Amino acid sequence: MAQELQLLAPSGNLLSLGLPDDPGVSSVSATVRFVGRELSHGFQVGAPGFQEVANQSLMPARVTDRFVVDGREVRLAVGEEGVNASVAMIDEFHELMTIYGGPPPEREDVVRLLEMFDVADRPEGMVVTPRYGDVALSAEGISTYVDGRGTITVPNNENAHDMRPDYKGTPTRYGEVWRREGQLPDRPGDGADTYMYILGTTTAVAEVVFLDRGRFEEPPRPQVSDEELLDWLYELNPRWER
Repeated sequence: MAQELQLLAPSGNLLSLGLPDDPGVSSVSATVRFVGRELSHGFQVGAPGFQEVANQSLMPARVTDRFVVDGREVRLAVGEEGVNASVAMIDEFHELMTIYGGPPPEREDVVRLLEMFDVADRPEGMVVTPRYGDVALSAEGISTYVDGRGTITVPNNENAHDMRPDYKGTPTRYGEVWRREGQLPDRPGDGADTYMYILGTTTAVAEVVFLDRGRFEEPPRPQVSDEELLDWLYELNPRWER
């Protein structure tokens, strides 16, 4: 048996992702960046609670302001020392989050930014569309985390054309795979989890990073062999459908 996910990117493009039935998917998130004459700004899309997790584990922060934009709640969280901030627009299935470095933004600046986009939230993803012709999408990708295996990141094909090597890779069930040169930092040894992999199919390219088996976790995670990791990689099948 296999899992088959249908994931909607911020552009509205549809990614199908086939992967082994076990273990299950733990989380899905997306990134997107827009550029314009006076704009270069990135967003992240995650499940409900996305900002709260970031506030607790990535950038310690607390919510200092709440307001409404286009009928959706917006939360501004400021870092512990009064610098750096996260802003999240909350919808039914997802949150649209962005990060500010340095002094936190004023409310009117956040409103002005968010009102530049139309947002449509669906179970399979959140679509973010610029309202103005001088703003364009410059990059996007979808990341899927599978507990006990690792992360699969699939950029759109416009951003992925330089990722696929120009020589033949090792065959997989649905394409081919290449191991990147050089090991991942802070991962000792020479196991499968110490490298990054590029997986190519007929319509998508993915970056695969296995879990760090040397990382201490409580409770301890069951050990996974190189063979199990590579067998899982062999079965992955990302495809951009549109």
